[in-house]
Formats: sequence, C-alpha cells, structure tokens
Amino acid sequence: MHDLLLILLESTNAFRTRNMQGTNGKIWRRDASHKVTKLIYVNVGEKVFHGLYTLMNEDGEVLGYWLIKTGRMEELEEAFRKILKRYEMNGFKLPV
Repeated sequence: MHDLLLILLESTNAFRTRNMQGTNGKIWRRDASHKVTKLIYVNVGEKVFHGLYTLMNEDGEVLGYWLIKTGRMEELEEAFRKILKRYEMNGFKLPV
C-alpha cells in the first residue's frame, strides 16, 4: 500500500507543483487599494505609497501584489514581465 501511494504522489507531482505556484489563469484582473497605504507614513502627514496594486486571475487567486508610489502603469512593467516569465517557465498559456 505504501509503495502504491508513493507511485501515485510521484505521478501527480508536476500537477501539484503547478497548482501550488498559483500562476495559472487565462484572464487577469487588477485592483488598486488605498486603504492599506493610508496607514504607512515616514513623517506625520507624509504618504509613502500611492496604493497597493493586486493582480488576480479569473478565479480570484492572487498572482502578485505591489506597493506602488505613483499609480502609473510604467511602475509595474517589470513586475508584469516577471509574471509572464513565470507563465512561460511553467508552460502555462499566456493570458488574454
């Protein structure tokens, strides 16, 4: 029985690894929140971040999140490149 269980676990290892990485998803959704950043200050009244940007797939699974300073999309270009690289490295189809 023990050997059978090990064979089953080994045969599903690639699937379980991809599933745990959470990089799958065909559609990306995004959200920018300002609630968290209202609580982060360097000096009294001096805001450090514009917002918290979250990237999710169509199932609401979080693919990544970043504290952003300006709210401009250029600030997130490198982060998106890294997410796309994760997709390619894991053999996932790129999102639409």
